[in-house]
Amino acid sequence: MAVHDRLKFIEYYLYNQVEDLGLVIIDGIADLVPDANDIQESNKVMQKLMQWTEELNCHIITVIHSNFGN
Repeated sequence: MAVHDRLKFIEYYLYNQVEDLGLVIIDGIADLVPDANDIQESNKVMQKLMQWTEELNCHIITVIHSNFGN
């Protein structure tokens, strides 16, 4: 699944499939940006997370996986 599609899927699910949302856990947040080292791309995802927390009044926890040896 493409990066953009993953983000859109999460957004669709949060706004259309869940009622009384309190906590969201996103495992593998780096999978939502094409290049995790690109500040602009990372900021776009952060802005989206902040939008969701404000509009849905929920907490979001993200997990960043570390690749040892990289």
